[in-house]
Amino acid sequence: MARTSLSVATLLVAASLAAGTAFAQETLDQSNAPATWGGGAHHVTTRSAQTVSPTLTCLTRVEIGLMTGNRGKGGDQVTLTVLDWNATPPKELAKVTATVQEGFNGFQSFAMPGTGIEVPRNWLALQVESGKNVFWWKYQLGNLYPGGQYFFGGNGDSARDYLFKTYGRAGGCKFSLTVTPDPVPLAQGGTSTATVGVARQPSFTDPVNVTLALPGGVTAAPATLAIGGGSAATTLTASANAPTGNFTATAKGTASGTSPSTSQKSFHVNVTAAAAGPKVTNVAPAVQHRGGAITVTGSGFDPTCGSNMVGFAGVNVVPTACGAGSLTVTVPTQAPYGLTTLKVTSSGRSSNGVAFSVGRQAGNFAEITGDVLHQHTTRACAGGTAKVEVPAGTPNTPSGATYVASYRKVPANSLIGTSITFQSDFSYLDTLGGTSTRRIIANIGGAGFSLCTVGLVFDGGNGGSARLFLRDLETAADFQGSPYAVDIRVPRLTAPFTQDYDPRLFRSPDGTVILAVTAAPASGTGNLVATFYDKATRAKLSSLPISKPANSATIGNPAISATLGADNRIALTVGTQTLGPVSIP
Repeated sequence: MARTSLSVATLLVAASLAAGTAFAQETLDQSNAPATWGGGAHHVTTRSAQTVSPTLTCLTRVEIGLMTGNRGKGGDQVTLTVLDWNATPPKELAKVTATVQEGFNGFQSFAMPGTGIEVPRNWLALQVESGKNVFWWKYQLGNLYPGGQYFFGGNGDSARDYLFKTYGRAGGCKFSLTVTPDPVPLAQGGTSTATVGVARQPSFTDPVNVTLALPGGVTAAPATLAIGGGSAATTLTASANAPTGNFTATAKGTASGTSPSTSQKSFHVNVTAAAAGPKVTNVAPAVQHRGGAITVTGSGFDPTCGSNMVGFAGVNVVPTACGAGSLTVTVPTQAPYGLTTLKVTSSGRSSNGVAFSVGRQAGNFAEITGDVLHQHTTRACAGGTAKVEVPAGTPNTPSGATYVASYRKVPANSLIGTSITFQSDFSYLDTLGGTSTRRIIANIGGAGFSLCTVGLVFDGGNGGSARLFLRDLETAADFQGSPYAVDIRVPRLTAPFTQDYDPRLFRSPDGTVILAVTAAPASGTGNLVATFYDKATRAKLSSLPISKPANSATIGNPAISATLGADNRIALTVGTQTLGPVSIP
């Protein structure tokens, strides 16, 4: 076969997929169609060829205008060979065989192997042949494809052209993209996962950066994928008011490494109207402590527990029992105390929010006076997670003896906050009857715990005011206003004073509320004062004055009890007096 020397152009290197993979953005490149055939045809038992100058860098498919010649011989296999027409001798780039049935009259398609073949020169030759004298390649007179030639029997002619079409992609053949599923299903306000696949030629290993062009109201996270291997996933989200319908989207890949290349793939995103989301109508009880169970009633819940999530101000937990209209949930230990907003997420859809309070554990307060006052030795808390170290002391130590309380984590022995210095004794000047006498309440100071979460240090003061230190052992933060001034004497009793009132300390069942019952200050009301301190807010909750019994010269040592109810309120009883209730936030 004769050949004509033509100009050469340098083209970009391209990328490739495995054979049979759909091509991204394949477009018609070169053709002498849609010229109406009316010239003639050559049977392709003799090699016939047409020269073509593609503009796209990746040749993906060729169509040849064929018709049946001699009838009665059945179909045949027709082979298309693509040649580099500027190489000497012409170099074979691809060979594709298709089975064509007798009676065919039209354009027969030949798909290039893989993602296509690179176009190394301006000019290619499309060579067609078959084994039987059955099929004819149509040509058109008038040189409809300028510059190109047809060849038959080794002779070239520029006055006519065989009917052909070439298809390709810009950017190269080194890789191609797929997006699955196609279409990507989305409901308004919902999410769906899409996987972007990268099919590569064996020699192509560069990373591919893929960006997505999506319809309005739809976003992707991540919006850009850096794919070093075969695929990567992204989550598509449709806004609550995204337009509904089946929309076209585009994935565009770029490789800028040693083998620069691009590829583009169209896919679809199908957005449907949002299904009715879950709705919460009631939570019972409306106040519950950590670890307690609640029942959430409503509609639209998923009967499969793993598809539901109940949120308490950002702390989420899977229900323990589930139905379409109710969920049973254990309040998580990390849920913040106090009023919060409860929401249900079911199958990716979020409910309305309802008010709910994370309460404290209900029950009676326990007295911890003996665990704090009059103590000067190293001890561990009941849970074994913390300990307090105090230098060994001697009962009835002389006035002015100083101690240091150091709270430490177990078993790391790391210091929680700073050490607290305190004095054991409390002294005061009694001026009764015109004489001054210094009196000492000895060995009253000490250090201890409210369970394992709050550290308490009582400082006798020894001449100054007595003080109570409170420390959150989980965060190492001191309570607001700590230390608090604490009165020991009962100054409102009629002189001569006959009683010094030692403080008494109590804790709530879960240790988060501290009650201190102390002598009332001279500037206050009543003879005693009950003060509640809250670990959750690290603040003083409330102070309640307590009066001595009528016709009594002393306050005495009345029985004290406090009960925290399921409604998050405390009832306090001192002797025969009932005080409160005190509400906890």
